[in-house]
Amino acid sequence: MTPDELTLTKIYHIGEAYLSLAYYNFSSSISNVVECLKKCFSGSYLKKLKKAIASKDAKAAFFAAKELDNYTRYLGLITFERSLENLIKDLAPLEYNVSAENDGYGPIAWTSNTQALFEKVEANYIVIEELVKQLDKKTAKTNFTELEAEIEYEERKKQEKHERWCKQDRTLTKIFSIDGYYAQACENIRSVDRIVEYLKTYFSGSYFEKLKNAIASKDAKAAFFAAKELDNYAYGLCLKKLDNSLDELADDLAPLGHTKNAENDGYGPIAWTPNTQALFEKVEANYIVIEELVKQLE
Repeated sequence: MTPDELTLTKIYHIGEAYLSLAYYNFSSSISNVVECLKKCFSGSYLKKLKKAIASKDAKAAFFAAKELDNYTRYLGLITFERSLENLIKDLAPLEYNVSAENDGYGPIAWTSNTQALFEKVEANYIVIEELVKQLDKKTAKTNFTELEAEIEYEERKKQEKHERWCKQDRTLTKIFSIDGYYAQACENIRSVDRIVEYLKTYFSGSYFEKLKNAIASKDAKAAFFAAKELDNYAYGLCLKKLDNSLDELADDLAPLGHTKNAENDGYGPIAWTPNTQALFEKVEANYIVIEELVKQLE
């Protein structure tokens, strides 16, 4: 990177600030951003505001702060912008009310917080001003291709991620609209990425295949534990319809559930019943609907 590109990077690491936002606000030109930075942080706007504050002229301070705010709001310097907005709101808390007083901004008055809020603006301004002074006087003609390429690349990645998640979010909505609870799943798993990961893992077919094979061979014990295993995952993901159908199948195979009897790992007698096949088919129908949607997740 050129020295000017490094200086810009430093400016946009002060608090919350976004060079990409400024870049797109100024017609995708960093040179235009730099010219605005030089204009806003030449010292003249702060000087006007400082003079008004020194004389405790609330109206002059308000309009000087508004003027500076109008120039800086497109530069993506969020922390600095916020300090200006706090000063403006302090001087005119009813800003843009129906009163015509003070050009429609409502009453403008000095408060006990004004001085401290100005000092915060000043501190934020000076840090940026010192860095802006380091920008070459001929910067408007400087080539910013590396920094611009970096911004374009990052924005493309963000857009691709956004598009991917929009698609995933629509699919997740469909999955959890099948009698599921998305908010509860998020609370249980605490990460949308992990919800997607778990869905892909548990609906890859392998867990269901284990249950299907046990049912096909009428192995009640194997079917029960395969159903319990899949049920644990469906329960954590709050897929209630699938979870309930798996519970029904498990209860059918082991109606005594967790008894004191040590038989079959403490679940009591496990046996095939006349309802087992139909209950499995209900599970299968619920599973397949979700499985088909999970395939659409990227």
